[in-house]
Amino acid sequence: MYMCSGVVMIFLGILILLSSYYFSLKVFYFEWEMLSWGVLDIHFSFLLDWYSLIFSGFVLMISGNVLIYSDSYMEGDFHKNLFFRLMILFVMSMLLLINISNLVMVLLGWDGLGIISYLLIIYYQSKRSFNCGSLTLLSNRLGDAMFLISLFLLVEYYSWDFYLCMYFFSLNSLLKFIFILSMITKSAQIPFSAWLPAAMAAPTPVSSLVHSSTLVTAGVYLLFRNYFLVMGSDLLLMVSVMTMLMSGGVANYEMDIKKIIALSTLSQLGVMVFSMAIGNLLMCYYHLLMHAMFKALLFLCAGSFIHMLGGYQDIRMMGGLMKNCYFHTLGLFVCSLSLGGFPFLTGFYSKDLIYEYTVGSWGGAMIGIFFLVGVLLTMSYSFRLMGFSFLNFYLGSSVGYVYENLKMSASMIMLYVGANLNGGLFMWFFMGKGFLINLSILSKMGTLIFMISGIYFFNLLVKTKILLDCFSQMVYLVKLSNFFFSKGLGAIFKLYKQGDMGLFEFYGGYGLFGMFNFFSTYFLKGSYDYLLGFIFSMVFGVWLGM
Repeated sequence: MYMCSGVVMIFLGILILLSSYYFSLKVFYFEWEMLSWGVLDIHFSFLLDWYSLIFSGFVLMISGNVLIYSDSYMEGDFHKNLFFRLMILFVMSMLLLINISNLVMVLLGWDGLGIISYLLIIYYQSKRSFNCGSLTLLSNRLGDAMFLISLFLLVEYYSWDFYLCMYFFSLNSLLKFIFILSMITKSAQIPFSAWLPAAMAAPTPVSSLVHSSTLVTAGVYLLFRNYFLVMGSDLLLMVSVMTMLMSGGVANYEMDIKKIIALSTLSQLGVMVFSMAIGNLLMCYYHLLMHAMFKALLFLCAGSFIHMLGGYQDIRMMGGLMKNCYFHTLGLFVCSLSLGGFPFLTGFYSKDLIYEYTVGSWGGAMIGIFFLVGVLLTMSYSFRLMGFSFLNFYLGSSVGYVYENLKMSASMIMLYVGANLNGGLFMWFFMGKGFLINLSILSKMGTLIFMISGIYFFNLLVKTKILLDCFSQMVYLVKLSNFFFSKGLGAIFKLYKQGDMGLFEFYGGYGLFGMFNFFSTYFLKGSYDYLLGFIFSMVFGVWLGM
């Protein structure tokens, strides 16, 4: 049943991708008025253009392959049906978020993503998964609150449709700041990066779909759609550069294969936000699509290794996998090279164009150097992952047999093709035939020289205690996030206990009840005395009359 759902999703995804060419110069807008309140109307509106259709096609194709893969990966699980239903609900929420233009209605998909991702993270119902799910939920709830505040501030512009708000050039700075804050929580930028590696407590198919191509890119996609709020933002530029450098450094010290891939996702999200901050919107969207394809394949290959090795996620235990797992090892190899921007693979086209635009057009020399350092760190942890997987000796359990699952391998074929060919194919679609950036020989060769020298110096520093302590704890972001949420929630509970249940209760509801009770008793006693006097007067008058 669920394999059929996966096949249907793949078919719909291909159909939508093919139809996106027809929409390249057309936009279809469907609107249903739900509420009219003075000059403010609330509409349920769908916007179909080539941006939304291409992204929807990619989401459906990746989701279909992940569902087919999950049918084998989750085999024997008692709650398998629940797992698949949650995955399908998640895809529906993502499609709502992509195709709705009204920001109030976007909340349907936005909250759906947050709630269902929490349920998927705590799927195994262990203490660790509950802790990780709580961190993810609280981080995203903070972004949800900021998103609601930004909607409230948009009321003065009489519209929540981003295609109309873009014409208001005098949007206030507070609105822009709060909107950016809400988006960077969803896309796990600094200082809200701790939840993404923690979300790896979910099953690997969830990580492949939710935490590589859909949930974390939802914030980037909404930033792209509402670019008029973030264009030229120095805050977004600094946050993206810091996220690239932090995640790349931490990934070089991490030993959990899923967390390494999650940190690589974090690094690539930094690249997307960086591209948007410098005004290169089309390259941001292009890299978002290309990254979704090869990162989903990378997660599925890692999940296959974990499945074969009986749950081992430590890369120090994985070695010599090429002997028995040719197909999955090749997938890991291709995706790791693509992640680092190896020439003519999918990741090369988008990352190289972003770098060339940064150095050649935007002109930020210092920012260009930071971007190069981020690329260097990406290459470093990619080769580190391949070295442990291919060149190291196998140190896992001696009981068992490592083999490739045919159904898992079949579900990756389309992702294989996409990870190798999509870069060149979609570059023609996005850029046309005449797109060219000319850089000097020094700029081109400087990149290579900088990367080689950087790898040498980084290897000298990789074993220093200061860096080891800092990066092994994710620059202390996990501790800071736990401290912030635990202390913050503790303070809120204390305020609730001493305020709402204490002073406000004593002088509020309970106090008012006592006061009204006293006065009602007093007036009741007075009316009782008055009634007795009235009865006595009547009796006395009747007696006198007799």
